[in-house]
Amino acid sequence: QISTHPEANAFERKFKNQIIVPRGLYSKGVFKSIWRSTKIYYDAENQKANIFHGLSNELPSGKSPKVKRVVTIHDLIFLRYPHFYPFVDRHIYRRKFKNACETADSVVAVSEQTKRDIIEFLNIPEEKITVIYQGVHDNYNIDIGTNRMMYLTEQYGLHNPYLVYVGSIEERKNAVQMVKAFALMKQQAKDNTELIIIGKQTAYQAAVEQEIKKSGLLSEVKILNNVPFSDLPFLYKGAVATVYPSSFEGFG
Repeated sequence: QISTHPEANAFERKFKNQIIVPRGLYSKGVFKSIWRSTKIYYDAENQKANIFHGLSNELPSGKSPKVKRVVTIHDLIFLRYPHFYPFVDRHIYRRKFKNACETADSVVAVSEQTKRDIIEFLNIPEEKITVIYQGVHDNYNIDIGTNRMMYLTEQYGLHNPYLVYVGSIEERKNAVQMVKAFALMKQQAKDNTELIIIGKQTAYQAAVEQEIKKSGLLSEVKILNNVPFSDLPFLYKGAVATVYPSSFEGFG
């Protein structure tokens, strides 16, 4: 995704001579998947890498005493709450995650909860797992000037106090229940507070929109899709509070 993701573009400009991407036959279709699941590890070995780090729950096949293998596991929600995931996806994820943990020299969990889940669901020895919490992006340390605040306030139409939710708009995140709770709050405290829901549009969003309409909150609840990452610090900073209604997270 280097060509389409702003963060990746910045990384590529800084470390261009160290980036290896699939080329030729391996850059297309099924062969790209083969490169990711197998050949990428041997490319790392050929580059005399000391460590191969699978950043997102999986490792390619292959084993070499020259290259240590580390995998980061973010969550195992598909095993704890399987009804949120299709059967085939659960089967594929479980095989990939378990294989990665078993073949890794070390497993990184992003929270104590994820560590406990790795032990419980994948039977990985505790001594093999290290908890390393995720960092905070530098964007959240930038001072947001008055002009920028005023511009974004106008852009998003945020002229009243608001609560903010940021995350994927899916069933287990409970956006529908959040709207219902907000409706109860508005009945008890008749003020001008709004609810701002920020996330990528999904099929589940239709149910959220239906609940907003049913609750008579069309002017009090706003759904913002495709919000640039650079705007999130402002939207958090301007909020009265952040709402986090998820049923379960491996981290958050």
